[in-house]
Amino acid sequence: MISLAQFLRSAPCRHLLVIVPPKLKATLLKGWQQKPADGLTHIEQFSVTFSPQYAQDADICIASIFDIQVQIGVDRTLPFYRLFDVVVLGDADAAHGPVWHRIIEEIFPMLGTRVLPLSLLSEERGILNEMKE
Repeated sequence: MISLAQFLRSAPCRHLLVIVPPKLKATLLKGWQQKPADGLTHIEQFSVTFSPQYAQDADICIASIFDIQVQIGVDRTLPFYRLFDVVVLGDADAAHGPVWHRIIEEIFPMLGTRVLPLSLLSEERGILNEMKE
């Protein structure tokens, strides 16, 4: 989770959507509530929501594709899909269904939203420089 916090501090973006499998949401919440060495939890540093319905009020929305499908819908004209500067995929290598493909491979690319696998944030520092250009 530190890489997401570092990314948000360093990247020129204001709204981040992190898409994770439903079973990982509780683990992520615990990670964001833990107090790191610098003294502030990530939740104290950034506004976070685990509900797509409230994404417009937060810096980071952590949700599953199922959450988005049920709470928002799968129509690219919906305002939700225009909120985010970057979408981070917590499970980019897993097998996915048609709704995932529609949202990740069609809707966000059509809108020009950058979609990145979580592993890329921690492996390549060059992505931050690329985003600043």
